[in-house]
Amino acid sequence: MRFILITISSIIISGFSFAKTSQSDYDVFVQKCSTCHGLELIEKKKKTKDEWKNTLKRMQRYGAKYDGKENQILNYLINKK
Repeated sequence: MRFILITISSIIISGFSFAKTSQSDYDVFVQKCSTCHGLELIEKKKKTKDEWKNTLKRMQRYGAKYDGKENQILNYLINKK
């Protein structure tokens, strides 16, 4: 019985630590995009997936650092309401 409780506790704790380390697409968007300009400008824009890809590439040429999280930012941009 004690073994089962320890095992279940370990699984629960590891689940909480995973939740802390994974960032939502929105959180990554805010972290990476708000350093240069206001987010309301971006929020109002309506673009296709390809248009957002081009925008992200252009911002990268201007110096944006995505740290490998471009796909999360793109995912947020194409799915925002």
